[in-house]
Amino acid sequence: MIKYRYNRVVHAPRDFVFITMRDKQTELNEMLPNVSTCSIVEDRPCEGSRRIVAEVAGKSDIPFFLKPFLNPRQLVWHSIQTWDEDEWSCDYRIETAYFRDNVEVRGKWWFKERTSDKTNIYIDSMIGIDAGGIPGVPDQLARGISTLAEQILHKMTLPNLNRICAIVEEMNGCH
Repeated sequence: MIKYRYNRVVHAPRDFVFITMRDKQTELNEMLPNVSTCSIVEDRPCEGSRRIVAEVAGKSDIPFFLKPFLNPRQLVWHSIQTWDEDEWSCDYRIETAYFRDNVEVRGKWWFKERTSDKTNIYIDSMIGIDAGGIPGVPDQLARGISTLAEQILHKMTLPNLNRICAIVEEMNGCH
């Protein structure tokens, strides 16, 4: 399991950043190089917050050692989010379409006002993959495959987060 913290300053007001990331995530995700499509499959109020479920289809070169166990059609997941305007936060978890019991990704985003035109985004997140029990994965290789897959996902995460923040800044007219 990989746990990580992320902190990024976005040159835009907090309400703009929060609302843009919540309400324009289809457009934001589809601008990422490793996302094929994104659509909102659920958007509803939920106990003082807003629950959004986005279905995302990834596009990525699958590393050679994962190709026997994973194909491009399996790169589909639901991002299940709870956006809280009072707390300026978003709890999320990822539910994969395949190998649901073997993949756990979850975390929380906080949007803190730094100045009237700058927002700090803080993210606490974790990625956990257990390749044991996936058909075709030998038991003696499961731990190593799990670790490599976690590292690959983690390595893809930071550039995606930076790209989304840059797009939000561009939408705000900062660049």
